[in-house]
Amino acid sequence: MKSKSEIAEGAIEILDEKGWCQGTEENLRGQVCAGEALVRAAEKSYNPAHGWVYRAGSRAEWLKLHTLMVRVAPWSPTLPTWNDLRSTTVEAVRDRLMTVAKELREEGR
Repeated sequence: MKSKSEIAEGAIEILDEKGWCQGTEENLRGQVCAGEALVRAAEKSYNPAHGWVYRAGSRAEWLKLHTLMVRVAPWSPTLPTWNDLRSTTVEAVRDRLMTVAKELREEGR
C-alpha cells in the first residue's frame, strides 16, 4: 500500500505527464483534474508486460485517498470545488500537492 506522501508525489507526476484541467475528471486531450490525479496515483502500478495499469483500491486505500483530498484543500468544501475555481491554477495545484507531500514525509506518512 502506498503512503500518502507517495500518492501526493505520484499525482504531481501524473499532472506533469498528462496536464491539468478543470470542469471534468479528464478532458478530451487526456488532461486530468487534481482529484483524478490523486485517484490514479493511488491506484497506479507498473506491470512490465502492460505498462502503467490502474486497479480498484481497497477500502483502506480509498479512506487514505479521501483524507488526503481533504488535506490538499481543507478550506474548500471539496477538492473538485477548489480545482474548478477560476482562481485555481496548475501551479497552485502542483505547489499544494508538493507542500502536502513534504508535510506527510516529515510526519512519516
